[in-house]
Amino acid sequence: MAPPTFNKSFSPSTTSAGVPVTLSFSITNNSGIQLTGLSFAEILPAGLSVAAAPDLNNTCGGTASAPANGSFISLTGGQLSPNSSCLISVQVVAANVGTYTNPATTLTSNQAPAAQSAPVSLTVNQVP
Repeated sequence: MAPPTFNKSFSPSTTSAGVPVTLSFSITNNSGIQLTGLSFAEILPAGLSVAAAPDLNNTCGGTASAPANGSFISLTGGQLSPNSSCLISVQVVAANVGTYTNPATTLTSNQAPAAQSAPVSLTVNQVP
């Protein structure tokens, strides 16, 4: 069995300090069986945090967590039907100008091999 596809992205990928952006995690189950126990733990790089109003959305079931002003985003106990996709999104904010690289994250499940997302970067520019 192949692992699910696990991607993450910033939208937009360029912002200004203090302006929230959306960090999304998408999971695609390309197999013919249901996946259960979907879990990941994301630790944000220094200077990047969950927004004061996280606006956390989860279509993957289980329990998603992203405490306001925190540096941690997680999913435990997620489920995904065969040949389907789900999404977790949360608002994050950068404190300072610079480039923030969010490292690779590992997704596990009870049925499939672990999947790893690629690192993604957020560019924070000076306010004009």
